[in-house]
Amino acid sequence: MSILKSLADAAEPWASLYKHSKPVQIGVMYAHLGALVVGGGLAVAKDREVIRAVRDGTAGPALITFERAVIHRTVIGALALLALSGLALLAADLETYVVSPVYWSKMTLVALLLANGAWMLRIENRLAADPRPAHAAWGTLRTSSRASAALWLSIVLLGVWLENAA
Repeated sequence: MSILKSLADAAEPWASLYKHSKPVQIGVMYAHLGALVVGGGLAVAKDREVIRAVRDGTAGPALITFERAVIHRTVIGALALLALSGLALLAADLETYVVSPVYWSKMTLVALLLANGAWMLRIENRLAADPRPAHAAWGTLRTSSRASAALWLSIVLLGVWLENAA
């Protein structure tokens, strides 16, 4: 028996519940999309703020605030809920998703988003210590913010593609 078949067999009780219960399907999808709207929405809004401030020459201490740290925590919580609900969606149809190039493309973008987020936090920590508008890290943060926005939107596109191709 293959590993995939063994995993699918182990996930069968969940897959059966998911396939035969509209409330479960709605709840899982709501958790996934709700977390995406909250986490992705906040992240893209903050990304836009950084891109605009650096472009306009207004980047400085006002962008490195306590509010930004709170937003990061909210985005990380949303990412955790996205991961849990995503695992529930995966387990509901393991044999379809595991062999899908679209699924693996989406997971690659998720990994890049997480790596970019870690990079962004390091840049912001440097800027918190020295938020001068002339600091070269502002340009790096702008690049990271552009990548973040593009990754969030690309992940949404691949999620829609995946759901409609499955």
